[in-house]
Amino acid sequence: MESTLGTDLGKVLPSVDRAMQQDQATFWQNWQPLQQRYLSLEFRQSLRSLLTTPTA
Repeated sequence: MESTLGTDLGKVLPSVDRAMQQDQATFWQNWQPLQQRYLSLEFRQSLRSLLTTPTA
C-alpha cells in the first residue's frame, strides 16, 4: 500500500496501519505452532511416507 500511495502508511492512514500491524502480529502468533509442527522431523517423515506410499 505504501508504494501505491507513495508515502508512509502510518502518516496517511494511521488507524489502517495499526490494524494491519496488529493483524500481522496475530497471524504470526497463529503461524508459530503450525510452523513448529511442519518443521518437526516426525511430521515430515510421516508426510513423506504418506506421499510415497500408494493407496489401494
